[in-house]
Amino acid sequence: MSRPYNSSISLNQQCPTPQHLQAELENLAAILALGEKEETWDKMEKALIRFAGVTRGGGYKHLPLFTDGIGRKGCASKVAECVCPSGLGQVLQCR
Repeated sequence: MSRPYNSSISLNQQCPTPQHLQAELENLAAILALGEKEETWDKMEKALIRFAGVTRGGGYKHLPLFTDGIGRKGCASKVAECVCPSGLGQVLQCR
């Protein structure tokens, strides 16, 4: 059963400075750190949709911070674990 898209979250969150991006990365990491549980799905969904909006809103323009926050700090692997419960290794093997 698919869940309806949450239209109350903007798909374009302005991210004009590296400081804005840092705050958004910290918020995303905090939500992802809660772990995947029934009680955290809504928070995780909103955080991921918001970060997609941050990316569209200019977050990608702060490339060193963006790649460090997503890649080296582990947000990407946490997102992959949420999407693929069998783990990141399985995702990489599917490539």
